[in-house]
Order: sequence, then structure tokens, then C-alpha cells
Amino acid sequence: MLADPASQLYAALGLRKSVQATFFDRATPEAMWAQMQSGKIEDLTSVLREWIGYKLWIPPKQDQAFQQGGVFVFEGDECVFAWRDRATGDHVDFDLVLQACRI
Repeated sequence: MLADPASQLYAALGLRKSVQATFFDRATPEAMWAQMQSGKIEDLTSVLREWIGYKLWIPPKQDQAFQQGGVFVFEGDECVFAWRDRATGDHVDFDLVLQACRI
């Protein structure tokens, strides 16, 4: 896992960052619907229940709240797998990541 306070690597990897991508991209409701269909939304619900009572974390730069993530697998200097989240909730199928890692 990488946290990039300066957002330089996020930009270099081509990860999306905008209000549009975070809230208004068609991929957001599609991803949420897929999670509801698969039952994974329950995982999110249980995590959110745990967050109640914790102090809200605010990123150092306001626009970082709109940063979309991704998953990258490198073998040496070569990127052998890349996934860039299109929108909120649009996460990689982790089996694909494991395959890329040859696990």
C-alpha cells in the first residue's frame, strides 16, 4: 500500500482525481450496484460502523479527497499488472491481482 502525500506518483501512474470521477461518473453507481449484488456492500457497512466515534481524517490537500486509487504489480522495473479505479467503489477483482503475483 502506498500513500503519496505529494500526489506525484498518483499523477505519474495516471490515477484519476476529480469531483466528476469521485461522485458523478457512471462507473460509481455501477460499481455500487455490483457490490450490492455480490453482497460485498455488507463489508462496507460493517467498516463504516467501526468508524463511528473516530476522528475524521482530512487529507493535507483538499483535492486529495477526490483521488481515485489503483493496483499495480511490478516485477523489477516492469509493471506486469495495472488497474486504475474509474470511480468510487470501482475496485479490482483481487483474484486478478493474485494471478499477476503468480499466487
